[in-house]
Amino acid sequence: MKKIFIIIQIFIIFHPLFSQNLLTIEEAVKLALNNNFSIQIRKNEVEITKNNTSLGNAGFLPRIDLSGSYNTSVNNTNLEFFDGRVTERTGARSGSLNTGLALNWTLFDGFAMFINYDKLSQLNEISKLVLKSEIEEVLLNIYKTYYSIVSQKSIVKLAEESISISRDRLNLTSLKTSVGSASEIEALQSRVYFNEDSSNFLNQKEILKSLKIQLNNILARNPETEFDVVDTIALNQNLMTNLNFEDVKRRNTHILISEKNIAISDFDYNIIKSNFLPTLSFYGNLGYLNSYSDAGILKSNTQTGYSLGLNLSFNLFNGFRNSNDLENKKIISMNNQLNLKQVIENIHSAFTINMSNYKKYLELITLEEINLSVARQNLDIATERLNQGVSTPLEFREAQQKFFQANNRLINAKYLAKMMESELRKISGLLIFDY
Repeated sequence: MKKIFIIIQIFIIFHPLFSQNLLTIEEAVKLALNNNFSIQIRKNEVEITKNNTSLGNAGFLPRIDLSGSYNTSVNNTNLEFFDGRVTERTGARSGSLNTGLALNWTLFDGFAMFINYDKLSQLNEISKLVLKSEIEEVLLNIYKTYYSIVSQKSIVKLAEESISISRDRLNLTSLKTSVGSASEIEALQSRVYFNEDSSNFLNQKEILKSLKIQLNNILARNPETEFDVVDTIALNQNLMTNLNFEDVKRRNTHILISEKNIAISDFDYNIIKSNFLPTLSFYGNLGYLNSYSDAGILKSNTQTGYSLGLNLSFNLFNGFRNSNDLENKKIISMNNQLNLKQVIENIHSAFTINMSNYKKYLELITLEEINLSVARQNLDIATERLNQGVSTPLEFREAQQKFFQANNRLINAKYLAKMMESELRKISGLLIFDY
């Protein structure tokens, strides 16, 4: 037991002396934006859709193919002509070299190429919104973990203060017991309370360590990286007056993505409509041919030339597939519109609930601050009564626990208020505006 007491004493005295780098919430966010793996993956996906948004992928540019072939053969040849001539060759060689350059260029495809380019541009915009959504999720996770650490840091300090009080009570009771003014039971109770607080302190320190490891993981850095955080949670008291749902609808990432999906379904519908129009394409071919033979009518043959032309195609009937596709695209568009309405309703509901909770926690903070002040006064009175010998250690312990419970409730109310604030900023599309 004495060893535990000494370890706790040494830890409490010296742990503030170990220097740790202060990590602010702004620095944590910047680290995540640069290092977080999920964000990096989404950034790469944006680059892919950006690369895909090109005139070539949309169908504006021609296709040019280069082809070539060469073959050779060796044959024993015996030729008899109508005029009586006979040609006989053993091991006669023959071969040919053939090269060509072909160009195919769609000049008109029912405006599908224009629609495809607009669709690719919209897909690129969607990928940017998906990236924004991923960043919002990561930042919200950072806020939750970072301010959990801030709260836990305060809880550890409370646990440390509780040990200090219990140690003083233990020393006082031991002194009283030695002079006969306190019973052995009181001394044992003081020892039990001190041990409880020591155990709680170690547990709270371990929770703090685990939270820091979680944050390091989000920031994609060594889990053992040591750092400190700020001491208090700052709240935006003006948030409720600055937010309204009309602004939320214009900025919310999920609503914007749903709107873009409607645009994509409209593009798909118009692409199917383009199948009802004719297609006009231009083609050109440039060729070179060289052949030779040791036996035959011609010893060699060389040809060069080109050809040009236009192709016009107009589908008259394909088993109603285009009509069926149009109907299906209409249904998909209707579903996307219904999905948008559902997303708006879900966001509106979440916005209303979080706003109500945020207001509740702000009011709760005020109430718990009053409760803490009362609990502090109660503890001071209980301390004085215990010193005067007019109250029992059990009564003092109860006052001590009520004081720390009031502290914990205040810490928790501030944390929950900050979480509601962060959720509201995310819903409103404001969470990443500062970074």
